[in-house]
Amino acid sequence: MPAEVIDKWLESGRYAQVNGARLRPIEHNIFKGTPLSIQRGQAEAFCLNCDNGENYILKKFHKGKRLDYNYLVSAGSLLPKDAGFIAGTERRILSPKTLIMTPGCYYRQDLAAWLDETILMLRVAGIDWATLADEIRQGRLQLHREHRIELARNLTSLIRALEKHNCCHRDISSGNVFIETKSWNIYLIDFDSLYHPSLSMPEATTCGTIGYTPSFAWKSNTLNVRRTWCPYADRYALTIINVEFLALNKGAPLTAEGGMFEQHELRARSGKGIYMIKKLLQKEWQEVVSLFEATINSRNFASCPSPEDWQDVLESIPGAPVRPPRLEQLENIPQDYFKNALSKLRPAAPLWPAPNLSSMPTIDFQIPQTNSEYVSLPPDPWNNEKNSMERFE
Repeated sequence: MPAEVIDKWLESGRYAQVNGARLRPIEHNIFKGTPLSIQRGQAEAFCLNCDNGENYILKKFHKGKRLDYNYLVSAGSLLPKDAGFIAGTERRILSPKTLIMTPGCYYRQDLAAWLDETILMLRVAGIDWATLADEIRQGRLQLHREHRIELARNLTSLIRALEKHNCCHRDISSGNVFIETKSWNIYLIDFDSLYHPSLSMPEATTCGTIGYTPSFAWKSNTLNVRRTWCPYADRYALTIINVEFLALNKGAPLTAEGGMFEQHELRARSGKGIYMIKKLLQKEWQEVVSLFEATINSRNFASCPSPEDWQDVLESIPGAPVRPPRLEQLENIPQDYFKNALSKLRPAAPLWPAPNLSSMPTIDFQIPQTNSEYVSLPPDPWNNEKNSMERFE
């Protein structure tokens, strides 16, 4: 069984020499003898540690979901050489030869074969927005106005850089946006749906995430993945995330993947949730109301506000800071908060996989109307001091 391969590696307790690094799986702290991993639509992400103290993620695609090797390699090479894209530019596509037989290190031929076309990447700094948003809506964390503006600025800057390189992430969502809370830098993860005009759309690509997908990607109950394989495909989700950065507070609505917007309301371009968020923006962030309305009512990605539009508006907000204070300096945050609570890994679950493009151009699904369930996951594998509750599909 394929799962037994990594189980045996964990059981050995030894590092393996993989792609020049000495790595070994991290054990699940509840289910002993089981590697710590996170399941998602396309793949399973295993948590590894390195003998030099760094931490890695090993992504193994599920059967039938593996992406073309050339696509994966090309996608990484097309991204901007910016720290915010390190999860894509510095990842490595492994082969059986990347497991090296080294004295004192673990080696088995079945592990070498299992590693073929897995993706190895450094774990990016910080915490995903879905987890940080949970802390805010539950009242355990408050953001200053300056922090909110800086988050929106930094995400906008990354999407602007992608567009300048003719790239689109195509799954900007709460779980794929990581925030480093000392510098307020933002990192994007999961570039396996990347668009570039030089790439062919993979048959196993994903179609976005619940709560971040535009109405015009749909026709009736049919999701057309080809409508998101195009330039400017990140602009709609850019507005949704930026509005969440600015408006999400204690008691904010919680929808399927940790955001604020119900997918059926986004499809209808109206609803109680959208109305309430607009009212909040009119009260606190009047400058962005027109951008929000333009996005909700957009008919294609090109008609959504551009990163430049967002950049201009954010710069125009009175009192926008040159650099916001570090969050640890806020009086209502315990000194050990970040040591205990941050740096969780929770990739966003994709909305739906693309259909088999060789047999059908679109696929029918009913719109989910319920929230994800909560399940208990182990604490941060790189900090054993505090348990956490995380959402997981």
